[in-house]
Amino acid sequence: MAVFEEDDQLSDPLVEELSRVAAGLTAEVSWQKDDLLWFDNTRMLHGRRQLLDDERIIYTRWCHASF
Repeated sequence: MAVFEEDDQLSDPLVEELSRVAAGLTAEVSWQKDDLLWFDNTRMLHGRRQLLDDERIIYTRWCHASF
């Protein structure tokens, strides 16, 4: 359940609209073996779908990019 800071619940129509907007801004990545994706985490919201490959290795590195 999504809520505002004051614990007021977001209305279903608002959640549906936010979901539609997010879907329109979402870019899918077609992964291939040995692919690398690099992005500035301060400039975009990111997420991922369920991973179906239980042999996949995900490396994460935290740093502050100066570009």
